[in-house]
Amino acid sequence: MPGTRLAAADSRYRLASKLGRFQRGRSAGLVAERRVRQGAPLVKVTLIAVTALGVAFGATTWWALESWGVAVIETKTPGGTVRSTHVWYADTNGELWLEAGTPQNAWFQDVQQNPGLILKANGRFARYIAQPVDDPSGHSRVRSLIREKYGFRDLWVGLIVDTSRSVAVRLLPEER
Repeated sequence: MPGTRLAAADSRYRLASKLGRFQRGRSAGLVAERRVRQGAPLVKVTLIAVTALGVAFGATTWWALESWGVAVIETKTPGGTVRSTHVWYADTNGELWLEAGTPQNAWFQDVQQNPGLILKANGRFARYIAQPVDDPSGHSRVRSLIREKYGFRDLWVGLIVDTSRSVAVRLLPEER
């Protein structure tokens, strides 16, 4: 019976369609496999692009923070151990200035307890007394000096770090 064979095929097709095995006359497995293959390059390209952007962001940030004009200060913690911190500094008219990004910076907390510190820059080191200038004029002054010295680097770091609460620290040569 030719009509019976057609009816059986039609009912199998409807059953397979309900089970999700056929889609527009093709098996869903083949369609899904093709979609996966077609989407795989997009996923791979996206992962590579995101990774490359992450590496570029990290490298630019490292360059901005550490490439040149960086000093190392040594402060004493309340427990008496030495803390070494990389900092940006500005020198204007013989005065040295540092900027504590926030009042909670560990080195800034150290100098509030013990204002003596050692600054190492350009292959030299000297002892100083840290004098925080915790007012708007000090903040404006140090921001201006840092922006002038570091330029784009300061702009880049400003995208990552909020400097609105930074504190200016003037360094006075320690008298011996």
